[in-house]
Amino acid sequence: MTTNESFPGRWIEGAGLVLGPLLVMSGVLRIATTHPRLAQWGLALTLAGLYARTFHAGIVHLAFQLVHVQGLSAARQAITAQYGSFHIFQTINLATMAGWIVLAAGAWRAGVLGPAQSAGLALMAAMPLGVLKGTGVTSIVAAAGLCVALVPLGVKVVSQGPAPRWWTYPLAAAVTTTSVLISLLG
Repeated sequence: MTTNESFPGRWIEGAGLVLGPLLVMSGVLRIATTHPRLAQWGLALTLAGLYARTFHAGIVHLAFQLVHVQGLSAARQAITAQYGSFHIFQTINLATMAGWIVLAAGAWRAGVLGPAQSAGLALMAAMPLGVLKGTGVTSIVAAAGLCVALVPLGVKVVSQGPAPRWWTYPLAAAVTTTSVLISLLG
């Protein structure tokens, strides 16, 4: 393993870990007005799964850090010896898959997403779960489904809402710049 990052890289993964739950919550709040039970179950199941994903991301981070600390051979040996070991978050993998399907059904029934977009959201149930996963063909299909589901909805939300106030642009630029600088210095 080299120090070069592979796709999608830690920036995209980190943004997904931060923004993913917020996007799920915002979608569920539109579903909750017409189908509260589907929204509650979908949110509970999917967020439980996102907590597992955070744990998995931590293990992946550890694996990459072991390369820097112990070298590739020792890191590979340590990860190989422990790969597949039981951890408590394995128990909620089914919740993750079911959560995406329940959210898709709720979004379709609430009229938030059409049939194709709902099917795209449900494809997230196919996203591979676990440590050192998420870069195969199945991942690409699941992520493409999420794009089919949420990108048109995001464009619709942005285009139908009021324009941001003038001060939000410099504020967003300052927050982004500060975040990047803190990340680079940290």
